Amino acid sequence: MKTVEPVETVAAPSQVAELELTGTVESMAPTAWMMNGKVLAILPATEIKGTIQVGDLAKAHAFVQADGTLAARQIEPAQPADAAQLSLAGAEYDFTGAVEAIAIDQCTVAGKTFAVTAQTEIKGTFSIGELVKIHLLVGVDGSLVAREIESPEAELEDAMEGAEVELVAMIDSMAPEAWIIGGRTVAITAATEVKGVFTAGQAVKVHLMVGAGGALTAREIEAAEVGELGDMVDDNANVNSNLNSNANSNENGNGNENGNSNGNDNSGNDNDDDSNSNGSGKGDDNGNGNSNSG
Repeated sequence: MKTVEPVETVAAPSQVAELELTGTVESMAPTAWMMNGKVLAILPATEIKGTIQVGDLAKAHAFVQADGTLAARQIEPAQPADAAQLSLAGAEYDFTGAVEAIAIDQCTVAGKTFAVTAQTEIKGTFSIGELVKIHLLVGVDGSLVAREIESPEAELEDAMEGAEVELVAMIDSMAPEAWIIGGRTVAITAATEVKGVFTAGQAVKVHLMVGAGGALTAREIEAAEVGELGDMVDDNANVNSNLNSNANSNENGNGNENGNSNGNDNSGNDNDDDSNSNGSGKGDDNGNGNSNSG
């Protein structure tokens, strides 16, 4: 474990935070579902994969809205591996955000303070304002303890050819055939699905395919959801601990609410917006309402 030296607390902009919840669907309404006692708002942009009924085990990617309520970005049937990770005490999840303060026994990321113990594994050296990914353990009293702190890009270093990984970082620059995201060159092709209008300096979440020699190609680019955890974590939290796993977090095989599916997210089923563009003015229409820069 590397030593973390105390530093002065300074303000840093809030970055991205998204929670992955796995639990039983208790009720369903057009505008809200309840999972394990948590109310999830269902928005027009919410992507529901497959057919889900009350009593089913589901996995939801959720974020905090401006009023502090939870909203679902995506809901899908939970897999056996997800169910195996369910627990009340000892739940674990991943949190990505900007470092605001660092001390010997705690760190503050995107407004949330986490305990740092002798067992906390710190991979790298981090400074104020830098994006980090924290693997958190939830105690029976709702306390949050950092099990591991690393760069959001750490999994890219070990990714094998053909794997899909998820990267949350800032856009450094944009060109028709490649964007620089978090200091890495990401190829943009005709198959890349760009969900939204983006400019340099904006935080995005990118689903990347790893090619020969570690070359990165974007399969999907979307806005990084901004929000803080607030009171989302409590004794009833059931959280999947492997949001960004190379092998298990692959979102290929996209489905829409009628249960149709295909091999990628660029099929003509608009799950988030009727029409999106990458904002660069250099994209060409791929026929499914998503304008890509390839």
